Amino acid sequence: GMEVTTVEYKINFLAAFQGGELRATGRVVKAGRRIIVTAAEVVHVDADGKRSACAVMQQTLVPVPQTY
Repeated sequence: GMEVTTVEYKINFLAAFQGGELRATGRVVKAGRRIIVTAAEVVHVDADGKRSACAVMQQTLVPVPQTY
């Protein structure tokens, strides 16, 4: 019966990419009753398998009662 609303959302773009593949990994840093903090990292994988950081994200969410 709950959903979340975004309080803050920040993305740092670290590098551009062309071709290849993007892979994102997200995690919950802390899930409290009032505030939830999450983070994600995006890496670029080129045709040779070389990985390089592409972006990082952090977000703060607030759980709210579902209204529908």
